Amino acid sequence: MSSRRDPGTTLHNGYGPTETTTFATRHRIHPGPPVDGDVPIGRPMDHTRVYLLDAELRPVADGETGQLYVAGAHVAAGYEGNEVLTGERFLPDPFGVRGERMYATGDLAREDAAGDLRYVGRADRQVKVNGFRIEPGETEAALTRQPRVAQASVVVDKDGDGGGRMTAYVVLAEGAADGAGVDGVALRRALQDELPTYLVPDDVVMLPRLPLTTNGKIDRARLAESSGVPALLERWVRRRPTQPAVHDPVTGARLTYAQLWQRSGRLAAALAGSGVRPGDLVAVDLPRSADLVVAFLGVARAGAAYLPLDPQAPPERVAALLAESGAVAAVAGERTRVPASTPVLRTDGRGRLRAAPGARHPVRRGPAVRHLHVRVDGPAQGRRRTASRGRAPGGGCRVLPDRAR
Repeated sequence: MSSRRDPGTTLHNGYGPTETTTFATRHRIHPGPPVDGDVPIGRPMDHTRVYLLDAELRPVADGETGQLYVAGAHVAAGYEGNEVLTGERFLPDPFGVRGERMYATGDLAREDAAGDLRYVGRADRQVKVNGFRIEPGETEAALTRQPRVAQASVVVDKDGDGGGRMTAYVVLAEGAADGAGVDGVALRRALQDELPTYLVPDDVVMLPRLPLTTNGKIDRARLAESSGVPALLERWVRRRPTQPAVHDPVTGARLTYAQLWQRSGRLAAALAGSGVRPGDLVAVDLPRSADLVVAFLGVARAGAAYLPLDPQAPPERVAALLAESGAVAAVAGERTRVPASTPVLRTDGRGRLRAAPGARHPVRRGPAVRHLHVRVDGPAQGRRRTASRGRAPGGGCRVLPDRAR
């Protein structure tokens, strides 16, 4: 920033909708102490008043969240030619002199211990679940204050009886991979020390990145599509981490839910690190084993689709299939038929991963997928694309059912 090049520069974070003539509050960032977490939107500018009010236009208690109203000389007179909307947003100011109006911003904020305003979210995202009014932005802000969380978005799915379920979607900071003490269980535990119980999400789903709209905003409508099997598995991990999840009758290998979650998380992080993006196709060349289940979950947690390779197919057929499908990477065992042109992550059968020579370079984008029969299964089954009429993968490896309801 320019303040780094010129110590004499003053840098402010400004807040304000157009209806308040662009800016209503400001917070000086530089010079000043380091900011912990989200940057405050500060305090009112000259000739401006701000209020934090509840649904009855009463001031909220200190530290509580309320809708932000702006009054003063900078507030516009209304919307030209739209008296209805003007009446909804420009209200009589109960705290000012007769005839003054205040503008309802639709934004939620709270006042911190230093007296600065902190932006929380939009009021139109508020939902009432189990008798509690929930603002997803409060949970999102608490998540992003966690040291290893880069981004967070919260979605509330309501049922028809006044209840609902809150799911948080989290992107970890660079270098904070699963298996390093950062997972949904640990994040929920941290939030329980900071938030009321009704603001703690029921589920925390780890994603390599959040889906965005064409305007660059978080696409919450697509977030639920990003959960599927990973979200279901994480709930099992939280309920029974030490219970067996996978039993390989051929090798005798067994994985608990916690082990399955940890290994698939390492694979998802490795795939993302090698350049795999959501929607990419990843080939899986593994025998029926516990590693095959780990590979399926790891690919799903990376947001990608998986292409199971027929164990009976000759190497030339595998090479042709990879070229046709546009697969950008592969997960394979020590012995594989995947050609050197495709980046490969190898598993040694004991949960350890290493990159094959081609995998250290960014993945190369192949042509669009052609001549593939594409099947999209429901959330409980995950998603795969298959281009083989051979036997379904994983037929000899059993995933134990969920019995703890």
